[in-house]
Amino acid sequence: MKDYAQSTITSKFIIFQYFIISLIILCVVEILYSKKRIFLLSKIDLVLIILAAYIIINRYFIQSHYGFSIRFMELLGLSIFYIILRLNSFKIFFWLLLCIIISGMIQALHGYFQLLGFLSSNHSGYKITGSFFNPGPYAGFLVAVWIIALGMYLFHEKIVSQLQIQDGKSSLFAEHYSKHIFLYIPLLTLWCISMLLCVLQSRASWITALVCGGILIDLKFHFFRKLKKRLVGGYSKIALLTLSILIACLISFAIYNYKKSSSQGRTFIWKISSEMILDSPFFGVGFDRFKAHYMSYQANYFKENAKIAESYLADNTYYAFNEFIQFTAENGFTGLLILIALIYTTFCVSTEPALESYSQIIKSALLGILLFSFFSYPMQILPIKVIMYFLLAELANLDSKKSTFLVHDNVLNQGVKNSFKVFGIASSVVFITAGIIDVRQLHEAFKNWNEAQRRYNTNDYAVAVQIYEQVYPVLYDEGDFLMNYAKALSLNKQDKRAIEIFELAKRQLNTTIIETGLGDAYKGEKEYDKAVVAYQNAYDMIPSRFYPLYLRAKLYEETGEHEKAVVVAQLILRKEVKIYSTAIVEMKAEMKKIITKYDK
Repeated sequence: MKDYAQSTITSKFIIFQYFIISLIILCVVEILYSKKRIFLLSKIDLVLIILAAYIIINRYFIQSHYGFSIRFMELLGLSIFYIILRLNSFKIFFWLLLCIIISGMIQALHGYFQLLGFLSSNHSGYKITGSFFNPGPYAGFLVAVWIIALGMYLFHEKIVSQLQIQDGKSSLFAEHYSKHIFLYIPLLTLWCISMLLCVLQSRASWITALVCGGILIDLKFHFFRKLKKRLVGGYSKIALLTLSILIACLISFAIYNYKKSSSQGRTFIWKISSEMILDSPFFGVGFDRFKAHYMSYQANYFKENAKIAESYLADNTYYAFNEFIQFTAENGFTGLLILIALIYTTFCVSTEPALESYSQIIKSALLGILLFSFFSYPMQILPIKVIMYFLLAELANLDSKKSTFLVHDNVLNQGVKNSFKVFGIASSVVFITAGIIDVRQLHEAFKNWNEAQRRYNTNDYAVAVQIYEQVYPVLYDEGDFLMNYAKALSLNKQDKRAIEIFELAKRQLNTTIIETGLGDAYKGEKEYDKAVVAYQNAYDMIPSRFYPLYLRAKLYEETGEHEKAVVVAQLILRKEVKIYSTAIVEMKAEMKKIITKYDK
């Protein structure tokens, strides 16, 4: 859906919401007409309920502010998705897992078509992005599918055998066709994704594939167990352990230095994020509120630490590139403890011996997402989260130590049962109708937002503002939307209204774009002192940037403060260039003119 604003995110979100509504309808119909309902409660269910409840309570009752959040709406949808999966029969899960593998193959083919030039990329800086907005989350999705495909390929015989047991009898399809399906589709997917992961150059995906692939291969062929039997004496085991640690250190060193500036940039983000955690250690800043606070912390850091080298690592940052750090910053150590409990519970789940191989595939895939989370932001990407929740639901189904709840149809008399059915149908109709209305409203809002951006890009600011005004009642607290709206207002000479919208945007999202736009709006309203403060804030956020200084120098020149203009112009000329561009050359040329004209 290219006609949506931020289409790689919003289109997936809208499709997912319609999918969840459809599942709810089917699930409600099935529950209402079933004569008895058996539900087996796993420890994973309990911890997930506690975690979701904590996030909701923290967001709405503990934090002082919350805004529009696609991530939060995805969380609610994924929770419903998990519940529906848990209510369904185990028999379908092998086929659903195969569907995930096929989706990975389709995404890989998408990437190959982009590489060959048949399809366009979703990012101007990268040739391959799949249906994602950059190669990072694309690689994260592919490596998660790669692990599942490898596990299914290695253990396909046991999977086919389990399918035959579930069918209750041997069939031609189970014996012949399913054997080939569960062998060759994973193998083909492995080949497609492996080639592409090399091209994408995602170090996080390489680490994930190396570790989880090694675990699955060892589970199949027992190399480590055989090696342990051959090693006799303590010295041999110590030597093996030392060699393993040395190899791990060498690989880590090589990967870190492969893209050293990127590695340094991420460690810098982690350092700034730690300041956020220290300021709000118990409950954090609120779910999906990292982007609203991070840049202010980065600006404060550079105010107190004028480190030129680190300023070249800084940029406008939406994610912490480590899900555990970001989760702690947003939800505090309280949330982190619940998350650790979930991880511990997940990997401690025990299953029946016949299903152990299937359990190992699921745990390996979850471990892969966990490893990828240390270096990227998979929990911001809906397709990866769908896979994760599917795997968690599947593992909860496999749990051999669930508590049993059985509701019989004959417990209640007919009148009470009919009352419950009427209430259930009425509630479901209201809930589903409200959901459809909300999703439809967002669908129209995203389309109109995209149209407003298109008008903005063609310099038709008056029409853009009109469209933004129509969307505003729906997306009045969405940071990116407010930023776009305020910029259009400013360029349409509606500076007073632009200031109001920029200030609202800063509550949801703070970037140099917002601060420089706010400075321009204050300048248009002749509030020059406030304009200087906004430009300075933008500069403090990313001191390697030239543009905020340039705007300050031009402001001083226009207001007759020529000495200040000269000082800033000299600072720009002395400033080292991170990446040369035509814009920087032109800005430096203008600064030379200011110095020549006013320096006495």
